Amino acid sequence: MGTPCCLTLDQWIGHILTLLGIIVGGFLAVWVVKEIQNKLTDNRVLKDYFISEIKDIRDQYRTFVNDLLKGNVEAKSIMSWFKLLNIRTTDLMTCAQRKYGVDHLLFQEYHYDLLACITDSNAISEALANNANLSLYQDEKSQLINIQQKHLHLFNEAIIAINDSQQA
Repeated sequence: MGTPCCLTLDQWIGHILTLLGIIVGGFLAVWVVKEIQNKLTDNRVLKDYFISEIKDIRDQYRTFVNDLLKGNVEAKSIMSWFKLLNIRTTDLMTCAQRKYGVDHLLFQEYHYDLLACITDSNAISEALANNANLSLYQDEKSQLINIQQKHLHLFNEAIIAINDSQQA
């Protein structure tokens, strides 16, 4: 017959330590993977927040311009709309610059070009005096459309810059 299987105390301790090492290593591996995954998820959520805010601002500009073209904007509300959107955009883009390196002045020219187009309009004085909606002349509408065409790509550029950013 064979010899009985007996392990010495040192051998038992060696096997137990090996088994503990495997268990601890497994737990550490799972923990590291979860932490990395959580960090990546948090970064993606933050990027998605910035992107959704930029899309919302773009939609606000589009809606405003479309309403202007249709004559559906009260003249007296225009300046406050521009001020509120400027505050929101400046705040968002300042944070986007700190976090992702996106130019915080990216939308500034578009904002001011639209504002200048409207405030330089021949129709705005009349609309303000009559407390009425602003009804732009055809050449002013064309100018407004040209400004929009010139600048709308900036929103996509900001979204791409945030998505491509490797900063955490």
